[in-house]
Amino acid sequence: MNAVLARHLGAMLLAWLLGLSAAAASAEALPGTLPLRRDVQPAVEGGSWMPSVLLLGLAVAAGGYAWWRRGAGAQAQSATRRGPAAIVRRSSQPLTPHASVHAVQWNGEEFLLACTPQQVTLLARRPLDAAEGGAP
Repeated sequence: MNAVLARHLGAMLLAWLLGLSAAAASAEALPGTLPLRRDVQPAVEGGSWMPSVLLLGLAVAAGGYAWWRRGAGAQAQSATRRGPAAIVRRSSQPLTPHASVHAVQWNGEEFLLACTPQQVTLLARRPLDAAEGGAP
């Protein structure tokens, strides 16, 4: 979604810049003898660059945010969250080409899972200390 937003912002910025240059070129191309109502010239020249700079800054900020969410920032946050609650596969045994049984350790417990392409079923669950102590 961020890529789509960045693409739209880029297209709007390009259209706005091209529209300004086309409007300036068309205003300069008309001779001064035509009886047209003309805009008053600004007292300070060069004021039209400010919106361009603001849009460019906005695009850079949006790109930086997208990079942070998908890149280094998101990985660093997920690594700190993962800590001791990581999932550890203790063992796996295929039963058929499409079904298997897995022993998984997570969050201080051991789970016995049956997996098929359509579903995962919890067969058994026990505390980890009982699993390591050899209790049935």
